[in-house]
Amino acid sequence: MKDLKYTTIEESLKQEDSNVNLRGWVYRERKSNKFVFIVLRDESDIIQCVISKAKSPEIFEKAEKLTIESSCFNDSSMVVYFKSFIFEL
Repeated sequence: MKDLKYTTIEESLKQEDSNVNLRGWVYRERKSNKFVFIVLRDESDIIQCVISKAKSPEIFEKAEKLTIESSCFNDSSMVVYFKSFIFEL
């Protein structure tokens, strides 16, 4: 995997309309028939990620398996669960 520069969630919330690289833990998760909502946290803040079943059915299926405190990181367009589940943001 390429070497990425990560931004804290606090810094990313100040940037509008830009892609950032985040890492953290699943703080909360909610699931419905159409969406999975993942609240990601790091040492600075929390942010919500939404995975759509209509947009990415394979990723949605894997996102349903995430649990609280799962370690995650993303590379601007994806969140990767350390057990190799991949989620599009």
